[in-house]
Amino acid sequence: TGYSQSKWVAEQLVRQAHADGLPATIFRCGNISGHSRTGAWNSKDSNLSIMEACLSVGAIPSGVEGGALSFEMTPVDFVASFILQCADDIRNSSGTTYHLIQPKRLSLSRFAKACEMAGYEPLSTVSVNEWLELVATKAQAGDCKWVGKDTLISICREGDVYDTANVGECYPAVDEAAMSHLVVKLSHEWQHLPGVQNGAKQLGLEDKLVMVCGAGTPAGNEVARRLADEGAQLLLVGLDQKLTQLLGSDLGDDNSFVAPEGSCTELATLQAAIHEAEERFGKRVWGLVNCPLISEKEGSDTVSWHTHFEAGCKFVMNATTAALPSLTHTDEGDNQAQQRGFVINVSEDPSAPKPLLSGISASKAFLDAWTAGMKAQLSPLGVTVVTVSLARQSGELNLLDSQAQARGVADSVHNTLMTQSLLTSS
Repeated sequence: TGYSQSKWVAEQLVRQAHADGLPATIFRCGNISGHSRTGAWNSKDSNLSIMEACLSVGAIPSGVEGGALSFEMTPVDFVASFILQCADDIRNSSGTTYHLIQPKRLSLSRFAKACEMAGYEPLSTVSVNEWLELVATKAQAGDCKWVGKDTLISICREGDVYDTANVGECYPAVDEAAMSHLVVKLSHEWQHLPGVQNGAKQLGLEDKLVMVCGAGTPAGNEVARRLADEGAQLLLVGLDQKLTQLLGSDLGDDNSFVAPEGSCTELATLQAAIHEAEERFGKRVWGLVNCPLISEKEGSDTVSWHTHFEAGCKFVMNATTAALPSLTHTDEGDNQAQQRGFVINVSEDPSAPKPLLSGISASKAFLDAWTAGMKAQLSPLGVTVVTVSLARQSGELNLLDSQAQARGVADSVHNTLMTQSLLTSS
């Protein structure tokens, strides 16, 4: 088509400019979807129109000749972040073509499951032609946008496969849980989807207060945002006070409380911060996530590494000690051990290249030993202690790698925390 031909011509012009000495990178984007956390979405997007139509008619279309139908959705925040990181590393990204296209599609049947998780009535499955007739009737009545067969097939039929190897494993997951979160945002906050018939879904952590330590690091930042998306209120503690305060400002005063400077290393200061956060939110700390403080510190300065390693070890001990009374709290008269709270320690990966290896290995050895002791000591008190590994995707520390690590940690913490929430509420 003319559209595809114009894209090809544009790429040739960019390649020629690069050959003439101009730094240039080509990004081939797929179906750019809404923001993975906030749900902000282009109201004219075809994916969104199809989702709206499915919910309006209470059904999804079955497969067509050649296979099932599915969504390819690449979140806009991922696309923007990737492009900015490549711009920061232009010497390595120049001359490269990236396919920013979600390699793991979401089938319409899994989308239907996500909608049910979000509170909608179960969606039935009908033939494509029947679905199109239902949508046309609803569109004529003004209940949804019209979706034609060509649009449905071009957007949802699986076919082309793209090479995403140079992008790595940093794509955010678009599974039932993530889609359910987006559906709630799209229907309740943005009004892009029909209202839920079964009433508003309560987010999984809406009544929980979680303390996130290391909040200023990439992993801590991503973890805090994922937990806030599930309705948790957060006590943010970080070694870098400026970055931690920026995160708190972004999340808002209703959802977060930033511990004062010095909370990382001073037990009394951290205990006071916990007390103030519990008073503000009217609930006790239910969970503690310890993210490493030193994983993103580059360079070989031994004084700097010694300072950060010492602070990191003291941080974990102080955080656990300060949070323990809340994690093990029981109401008066309750003498039975039960699942009361959790601790998640994010462990370092010792496979990092020198000169980071010694500091990271020491940090991991300490945290593993500390975690083993906590498991034995706190399990009888009803507190669950788990470890999440911060694994590196490559042999180098770079911006894209750290982003992939942060998302992987956030996914693991989120899944563990949601499981624990179900245990404590059952």
